[in-house]
Amino acid sequence: MRENGCRRSYRERRLKNKFYALHLHCAIGPRRDPWLGSLETDASVIAYRDSYLRAYHSCYGPNTSAVLRGEGGLVADLHNNFNRVSFDAAPELMAWLETHKPRVYRKLIEADHSQQREHGHGGALAVPHPPLILPLASRADKRTAIRWGIDDFRIRFERNPEGMWLPENAIDEETCEALIEEGIRFTLITRTQAARVRPLGSGDDDWTEVLPERLDPRRPYRWNSRERPGSWLALFVYRGDLTPNKMLAQNANADDDAVAVDGCQGFANKLVDSLTANDAAELAHLAMDAELFGLVHPYGERALAFTLDLLEREAPARLTNYASFLDLFPPPQEISLKSVSARSCSHGLERWRGICDCRNPQAPDRSPAWRGPLRAALEKISRGAADAIETLLRELTRKKLASLDAAGPLLFSHDADRVESFLAAAARRHPVPQEAQRLLRAVEIRRASLAGLNHWTWQGEDAASTEAAQALLEAARTIDVLALEMPERAAELEVDLLKDLAEVPVEGRSDAAEMYRRLSRPRRVDVRQAAVHAAISAAIAERAPQLPELAAPHLKTNTRLLCRRDKPDREGSTTVSFFEVSAQDLKIYCAFEGLAVVIDSGGVSIECWLGRVGSPESTASDLERLFVEKGPQALRTAVADLPDSQSWGLDGLLGESKRAAVRKFAVRRDPDANDDAEELDQSREALAAHAAVFSETPSADSLAALVGLLETARASGSQFNVWEIRELGRSGLARAQSPLPDEGKKALLSLLSLAEESIAREERWSPVN
Repeated sequence: MRENGCRRSYRERRLKNKFYALHLHCAIGPRRDPWLGSLETDASVIAYRDSYLRAYHSCYGPNTSAVLRGEGGLVADLHNNFNRVSFDAAPELMAWLETHKPRVYRKLIEADHSQQREHGHGGALAVPHPPLILPLASRADKRTAIRWGIDDFRIRFERNPEGMWLPENAIDEETCEALIEEGIRFTLITRTQAARVRPLGSGDDDWTEVLPERLDPRRPYRWNSRERPGSWLALFVYRGDLTPNKMLAQNANADDDAVAVDGCQGFANKLVDSLTANDAAELAHLAMDAELFGLVHPYGERALAFTLDLLEREAPARLTNYASFLDLFPPPQEISLKSVSARSCSHGLERWRGICDCRNPQAPDRSPAWRGPLRAALEKISRGAADAIETLLRELTRKKLASLDAAGPLLFSHDADRVESFLAAAARRHPVPQEAQRLLRAVEIRRASLAGLNHWTWQGEDAASTEAAQALLEAARTIDVLALEMPERAAELEVDLLKDLAEVPVEGRSDAAEMYRRLSRPRRVDVRQAAVHAAISAAIAERAPQLPELAAPHLKTNTRLLCRRDKPDREGSTTVSFFEVSAQDLKIYCAFEGLAVVIDSGGVSIECWLGRVGSPESTASDLERLFVEKGPQALRTAVADLPDSQSWGLDGLLGESKRAAVRKFAVRRDPDANDDAEELDQSREALAAHAAVFSETPSADSLAALVGLLETARASGSQFNVWEIRELGRSGLARAQSPLPDEGKKALLSLLSLAEESIAREERWSPVN
């Protein structure tokens, strides 16, 4: 048995005024299609449909249901790790969880509420949105990102945030002032970001320069505002040299639990060994990327659960969170910061704007020369968009650009009540429809122009990275929406953008301008194409009954079949469908109504003609008669003459529907299709759906179905997410109102490695030493 740290404290009383806290930073790079607002399949992600699903199943989900094992290696309990840590989660991630994985989303919300009950303060921190490197942003952009992050947090957690996690912990004095202005009480930084400290109330001669290793991280520090005398921001300084990597590696590679337990014990000891045996208030704390626990290191959530359990039972300190500790023990010292700094760049902020030695460890030979020119190009678009917004809103709002800071609730939802609230807050008077349209378009221009400047854009190894490509798409979206109100200005901005991007080197291509054209051309979607998608989907519904629904919550479409005709020919037959079709974009108030004519000649030979007509029913009747009498070619000629007529092929479908249709109808498969990963995800989702049925309505039949699927999956070697099925299975067993068959119950417990006593167990698990 150890004679120091946690092991020694197991036999001693807890020390007075000693606390510990762990913080998990949850974030993943933005991947939403700027036009559809949904994620598409990412062929670069192995074994999963996209990076969000991979992170969910490897990290975020398992950490809400982490195992603690008992005798015989069976699972004795499942813990939500977020109940016992401080955490932040980027708004984009929270929005994805809310839509696609609501059960885990609710667990994060409940974790914050649980800490409010236990500590008097929630454990969740807000995050700016978009996640800009704030010291590189203008004061107006800082304010917008901070307010949007606060509004999103307030909606989700139903309280005002007390703390805010800054992307990359990047900070300067103006950022501190902006946080204070918005009511934020504290944030976190690393020890390398501090310059000087002095006791509160002392003079200028009492400043002491500090080396990182000499800065005491056990108490928060006060940064005093110059703009608002008497106001201050608390800074919790965490140790960057204390990481769980060794513990996590031991845990993932351990052949037995004893080795894993030893690694967790060592990490817990290191965390609390800095505490002293006196009555001084001290906090042992550490901030880490949540992805370490499961995504980077397999089974990391298990190691974290055991470490948290170990600390709670044996540490000489009590668990807390930052807001609670700050209430009890205000900062005893004042701090001065370096002019600009961030946690992952030792050169200030050069990693996100210039050339420095902070290279990607996976590609150390790649030149960082692309960073500066890309930032310059994206900042120029953002400034141009801001100037255009000022012009657009000159007569409509008092604050112009600043009025859009109230648009935080619209970032991920265009619920009618939210739209009305925003319009009431932003406009001088109740806006007429055209003015409301302009305001909402200004919001989307602002969102897209800032989104490309998020810190992830510079996270990759070169300008061809997925993150940089996402930024270029956001720039294209900015120009597209601006073109609806100011077409000439939008065209000028795009010309300038292409010139600037031509100066950005791209690995394997001539420059970023070529990359911009190649990426943006097929992605740009308007309401006409939404109408085309709806018409084609309806026309081929019988041939492709399982075509995915369009995941674009702000695009609303409606189709009404007017008539359908088949005409045999030498090569088979041609089917023509006539639809009255409409489409709306709720984000930017665009709409289309007209007639869609879909000509289906079999295979991939699908054409959709779209036009505006006075009477869709009358026009469709005339065209139907022409088709019957003279055939498909005469029909094509006629529909081409419709007012405002355009034609599309199968590529008129959007999102996942396009890829699914190509896979179904094409003789040759799409070489980029991530078919295996999609099929595996579908199998996982089907199994999880059966487990959810058993959890909600446990019965002999639902139990037998779940056991059968699990046995088949295990026999075939199929991969499935045990953590999710285990939690749902245990829930079903615990909720059963009538006895379940013993044979099925034992089989499920065995397949999921669950101990029988875990079903009804409520108390915290205490392992056998």
